[in-house]
Amino acid sequence: MRMYDRYLLTLAIVLSIINIVLAVFNVSNFAGYYIGNVIAFMVITLLFVHFNQQARRALTVVSSILFAGFLVIAIFKVVDILAIN
Repeated sequence: MRMYDRYLLTLAIVLSIINIVLAVFNVSNFAGYYIGNVIAFMVITLLFVHFNQQARRALTVVSSILFAGFLVIAIFKVVDILAIN
């Protein structure tokens, strides 16, 4: 099995498990699913560091975009907490 195949298979299995666990525990907000999936994506991507240069560059761009979304959600949560007080 090629490294790309193992990467995609691992990513699919782990993200599916995370989504199933979150559904079982009745997580109903989008932020919980998004943050859980982004963290898992980044960890799995870091574990598969032996890609060629072009694949690593593309995954870095995707990771940067996902991390920017994570920061937006975090900023909204902080603003929400500060607005309550």
